[in-house]
Amino acid sequence: MKKSVLSLALVATLSAGYVADVTACTSAIYNNGDASLSVRTMDWFGHDDAVVVGTGKGISNQYSTTEESVNTTSKYASIKIKSFEPEIVAEAMNQEGLVARILYLGLEYTEMAPNRAGVPDVDASQFANYAVDNFASVKEVVATLDKIDVVQDKVCDLPGHENECLPAPVHYHLTDASGDSAVIEFVGGEVKIYHGDVTDAPSVQYLSNDPEFSFHINLDKEKAEPGATIRAYDRRLRAKEVVEDMYKRNVTDSGKA
Repeated sequence: MKKSVLSLALVATLSAGYVADVTACTSAIYNNGDASLSVRTMDWFGHDDAVVVGTGKGISNQYSTTEESVNTTSKYASIKIKSFEPEIVAEAMNQEGLVARILYLGLEYTEMAPNRAGVPDVDASQFANYAVDNFASVKEVVATLDKIDVVQDKVCDLPGHENECLPAPVHYHLTDASGDSAVIEFVGGEVKIYHGDVTDAPSVQYLSNDPEFSFHINLDKEKAEPGATIRAYDRRLRAKEVVEDMYKRNVTDSGKA
């Protein structure tokens, strides 16, 4: 039986007394038998003006505002969640089961690779959109990274920054129907790719925010346990704990996940 992928975006508002910002996002992936589950949270005060849209294949798209923008005709139909201005796609899944999402990393960690003359550009805020429009698997997305430049752009009207346009210092979490997953970051002027399934790259199945992903991998190696805070590493470790429990119980049905 062909596996199905269930992708959920859960928008939560934190309790009064603590004002969160756009950095509070957590993502987790579970793939076991016929159960293929991809979930994320988006936690902040404020409205992201999110809309769910469906796009078909065969649609012309431009993925950057630069003169060297990647322009393609979409190969796959997809469901997308568009937020903020200029309607960035923060979450998307295509007909082949490829899921791509954006999470906040931070300006102190994000430094894009140098822009190369003659190499086509994809804006950082459009990378998830580009992935689901044009690729069926995580391996295909990873393989295209040396053929494009992902360039910094700006996102407008974030909560607490209304009427402002700020850089998009983000990283990406991807998975597909086979369970193959990847975390992609741009740190120190280099693209960092962490890639594999739950067997050969278990840490890649969970992502939150800062610091850069290598820090979180070290926590996993040290078998760190989650605390009760909303810090990025605690949120990620709590998600990891929940999903690992599902593997221990051998949940193989998406309806019971």
